[in-house]
Amino acid sequence: MENNNRILNEITAWNDNLKNLQGVFGNHVADYGYVIRAKLECFKQIKAKYKMPGNHEEKIARKILQAEIRHLEKIAFPNRIERFLRKSGENARFVIRKVLNYVRSKQQVLTENEFSQKEKSAHLGNSEKNLNKTAIQYNKKLKVVSDDTLLPKLRNGSGKGLKM
Repeated sequence: MENNNRILNEITAWNDNLKNLQGVFGNHVADYGYVIRAKLECFKQIKAKYKMPGNHEEKIARKILQAEIRHLEKIAFPNRIERFLRKSGENARFVIRKVLNYVRSKQQVLTENEFSQKEKSAHLGNSEKNLNKTAIQYNKKLKVVSDDTLLPKLRNGSGKGLKM
């Protein structure tokens, strides 16, 4: 029977890596503080990756994973104040990222609206300002120059001055 539990598959992959390290460096590697912190970070990433469990087994595995994360936090950071400050910092980072992403998305919407309004005004505006015209539209606007306009005008009548 296939194991459809994605959370257990990720944890199993981490444990396999840890067994490989223990085979090379010895069994005491699992007790090192930096290995425990790396395991804690890996488990937090797994928890964040699978926020919505796919089935009942994953839901149970997620709850057990959360308990394991709490246990690893207590081992990695035994001081309660340090744990509290770290957790507060993580929560503050999360809130700041959410706010910044919200502000960025608002700015993107505003700039998209500005560009769309400029494009609409360019299409609806004066024909001289519209740069998307075809050559035929420009040729229709040109006035044909007659030959008479290039020559000096002749005066008719009894006015003083030179006549041509």
